[in-house]
Amino acid sequence: MLAMVCAANATGCAPMQRGMIGPEASLQTVSRILALQVDGGMTKFPGAVEVVQGASLAGSVFVIVRVEDQRALDVIEGEAVGKGTYFTFFQPCHLSLLEAPLSIARAHLHGERWLAPLDRPVGDVMTIAMRDLRPGELLDTFGGYTFYGVIDRAEKALASDALPAGLAPGARLVNPVPAGAVVTWNDVALDEGSAVVRLRRLQDAH
Repeated sequence: MLAMVCAANATGCAPMQRGMIGPEASLQTVSRILALQVDGGMTKFPGAVEVVQGASLAGSVFVIVRVEDQRALDVIEGEAVGKGTYFTFFQPCHLSLLEAPLSIARAHLHGERWLAPLDRPVGDVMTIAMRDLRPGELLDTFGGYTFYGVIDRAEKALASDALPAGLAPGARLVNPVPAGAVVTWNDVALDEGSAVVRLRRLQDAH
């Protein structure tokens, strides 16, 4: 969810629904399954972020394109997986633990940016209660037992007063939150002196 929000906020592509859809797909079928609805697929609009289930795409990164120009088709055929007008460009592995520090190093040492957000957020990751939460409890961490993150459009997350998942670890509950419900800013006590909390409040105020 966090990775797809980074992609959304750098490209302008948006999730089709809260949590995305996550259909079962393989490298050979993904471009057909995620084709636009007008072409028989399930994608509701051009420029969407989505994930799929399936062993052949596990841990990978892919981009699906719709091509109608014959000159472009002549180039793409044989270079990407697909047929007709839909093709998938595929990278079999995503080594985030190596890519993130290398990106930071290149930004610091060479002034290069590999991914830059747009002027306004497109998506956000909201905090969702994994089980019934009681006042006084501390939210643990990603992959823990108290919360998980779900992607949605930024304006919907803001309208829900949803606590950004990045601020959830270590937050103390001040209100009960039932399992499956959105944890809001008002449901937790945060370290208001934290730079990231102050910056996020400033971002949401604008």
